[in-house]
Amino acid sequence: MNITPVMYTDISGYVPEWVGDLVAGVVVTVIVVALVVAAVSTGGAAGIVMMSVAGGMGYGALNEASIAIENGTSIAAGIYGGALKGGTQGLAVGLGVITGAGLISSGWGIIALGASLAVNYGAGYGKYGIDCYYNGYDYNPDNANTMGMKQMVSSAFAFGTGFLLGSSGFYSTPGQKLGLESQIGYKAAEYLFKGIYYLTIDYVIQMM
Repeated sequence: MNITPVMYTDISGYVPEWVGDLVAGVVVTVIVVALVVAAVSTGGAAGIVMMSVAGGMGYGALNEASIAIENGTSIAAGIYGGALKGGTQGLAVGLGVITGAGLISSGWGIIALGASLAVNYGAGYGKYGIDCYYNGYDYNPDNANTMGMKQMVSSAFAFGTGFLLGSSGFYSTPGQKLGLESQIGYKAAEYLFKGIYYLTIDYVIQMM
């Protein structure tokens, strides 16, 4: 009699994989919604950063989950790892925005850059661990360090992208009412800057 479950994610092997995927999706969704609500109610520089983190988490989770589906790997790992990576990259963008916009001093901006680099290194390290745990890969500290370094370098460009958005004025504060033209203009500038200075470079870095 075969009692070894197939495609189950828990150690005991009695919880179907789709349950873990669903739980991961719900957990990340709750966190993203909570951050958006907090960002709108708080406003100001803190609101900008929280909204950027929320957007990064949502995008990262969806993107990595779609990659996991395509590759046949753990969707839960994609959701958790993508949210971790995207959220910390969003943190870098948000801190860059408030630095470029002059909402914090240049001294605090330097500290913010250093903090985002450190946090993103840890996130890259952590994402590798999540992938290994959920997919049953052998953990290699050297590979974990490489992933951490890649994300740290990528976050520097994410911070720079945010700085450009902030210094050029193409950003909005959560809860701020804007006309349709302004909303379109701000979003167009955001996607342009991210597409040129961050997403493209991040893709190249990850392929190295």
